[in-house]
Amino acid sequence: MVPWIILFVQKKRSRKEMLTLSSWAAALSIITSYLFWTKDWWRPETITGTIVGIEDLILGFAVGGIVTVVYERVFKKRYIKYKDDSYYPGLVSHIAVACALLALLFWLTSLSSFYSVVIALLVVAIRMFYKRKDLIINGITSGIFMSVIILPYYYAIILISPGWIERTYLFDNLSGIMITGIPLEEIVFWFVFGLVCGPVYEFWKKRKEK
Repeated sequence: MVPWIILFVQKKRSRKEMLTLSSWAAALSIITSYLFWTKDWWRPETITGTIVGIEDLILGFAVGGIVTVVYERVFKKRYIKYKDDSYYPGLVSHIAVACALLALLFWLTSLSSFYSVVIALLVVAIRMFYKRKDLIINGITSGIFMSVIILPYYYAIILISPGWIERTYLFDNLSGIMITGIPLEEIVFWFVFGLVCGPVYEFWKKRKEK
């Protein structure tokens, strides 16, 4: 939460954006963890001993706010709203498409939750970038940042609890490839998450770089 707090305090103009995406990400983190990730991807230990814990809520809230402003802050970008009367899918529409595809692929085609979510998010990314090609750099950069920013979270847990990766992840359903001690699937997921969620607020609110 420390990076989130720093970003939130620094710039007042981004607070609404951060709170909006943080709230959505926190809610979705709880729901998707319970319905999908803990079935065949990972089963994290929680303070409460339940399938989904407060940790999922905190992580979702933190990354949701960080990813939506990290590109803007690092490269000192400023956005302005512009007039465009053409149809733009709302934030709820993007979430609905992603969730519907995830559920369809996971429950009806028996794809793993990892492949299901990656495909679902990539479809949303294509849908978004087809309309707004100017946001592609934002998305790719945000994805790279998220893949790097999230690593200390894993390293801290491994340091505190050695063997956490081996106890938590269901490697029978994963590739088994490790990148700096972290399952490849985690890094790929956070990249695709950043690819979509980094520019989604600008897309939704029809904002472009000043």
